[in-house]
Amino acid sequence: MARHVSPNRMELMNLKKELQIARRGHSLLKDKRDGLMQAFLALIEETLAKREEVDLLLGRAADAMAIASSMIEPEVLLQSMQLSTEPLEVEVETKSVMAVQMPEFKVPQLETIEEEEEKDFLGYGMAQTTGDIDQAFESLSKALEPMLELANLEKKVQVMAHELEITRRRVNSLEHVLIPEIEETIYQIEMKMEENERQNIVRLMKVKDIILEEERQKKLAQRKEQSLETELVESESLPDLEQMEEDKEDKEEKEDKKKKSSKKEKEKSKGKKASNKKDKHKKDKDKNKD
Repeated sequence: MARHVSPNRMELMNLKKELQIARRGHSLLKDKRDGLMQAFLALIEETLAKREEVDLLLGRAADAMAIASSMIEPEVLLQSMQLSTEPLEVEVETKSVMAVQMPEFKVPQLETIEEEEEKDFLGYGMAQTTGDIDQAFESLSKALEPMLELANLEKKVQVMAHELEITRRRVNSLEHVLIPEIEETIYQIEMKMEENERQNIVRLMKVKDIILEEERQKKLAQRKEQSLETELVESESLPDLEQMEEDKEDKEEKEDKKKKSSKKEKEKSKGKKASNKKDKHKKDKDKNKD
């Protein structure tokens, strides 16, 4: 499911950084999970081996105690087991394994107990007891240190199992929840930004078309104004043209009249000459007759 964020470049950059960090953390947690799993399996094997050892020692101690209880009276056995001894103090230290704090249990009195055993120190009397109880106590003392080591290992297994479960949940939450959510959000923001860019481009194209249409209308208006001006100029110059044409026609008519009159005069002069010739010819004939 995508997040509800404003689709802008700042949010996109922040989400890309977050996705990069999430992927890096996912890779580191996977490596940690794999390392914890290897350490956990090795610790399980060690714990199982130590448990077998402790079960064997406790079984021997139980057999020895059963023999001692069959050989010694219950009241004497109970008194021998209830003798006061020095209390054991357990020291706890921590050890880091794959960034996990593991507990370490230590009992410093175990060394003193071993020294006392070497000196054959017994805290009960030997009058009413037998050697079977000595063997039972010896078996229990031998099982004490392995039991402490087993408790230490089991606590480590418990802590590591808890840490492994937490790491596994974190890896799964990053892999199946956080990273897909961020990727889907980034995809939606990119799609929204692309849609906004397309809308801006369409808006700019419409604005451009409007500007071009306005320029075209202005050019058409200018052309109309120019045409009107030319028509006005032509209309003002028409009377002069008509007068010129009339003057031209008058000149042509006058020239025609002059040409016609000149032709008539030439014809008259020719006629006069012809009549003069006839008269002269007649006169000449008359003279010849005389």
